Amino acid sequence: MARQVVSALFGVMVLSGIVHASGGVWMDVVAKIESKLKEALAEYQRGEKFDAVELVVDAYFGIFEAPEANMEVAVRRFISFKEALRLEKGFTELRKAMHKETAPARVEAQAIELVEMLKDAAERLERKGVTPDALAP
Repeated sequence: MARQVVSALFGVMVLSGIVHASGGVWMDVVAKIESKLKEALAEYQRGEKFDAVELVVDAYFGIFEAPEANMEVAVRRFISFKEALRLEKGFTELRKAMHKETAPARVEAQAIELVEMLKDAAERLERKGVTPDALAP
């Protein structure tokens, strides 16, 4: 029952992320990360731990740190180094939980928390008017 409730909540969050995606480039980045994490959770629930971890790695390196809109760099430069580290730690802790074969409901809760932190950072970047162009050397 708890697993279904958490899954339903994550589904609602995915939908809300898509709605917020029209808010700007950083919310688009978060929506892509959220979608990838949803895939990872589905794999994890099927018992495919290594595939799930790989999808979390893809969300981190392929989206959060993607060269075309490097959210990690934007957060570090325009919010704080501490906040960038906190987000990175969220991805790391999610992978660790999967490696340790933590209960799926707990892993989903960690993913939800990470997505909320990412949304908060995206909103802060959007309010500051930060664009990927601002990251150019």
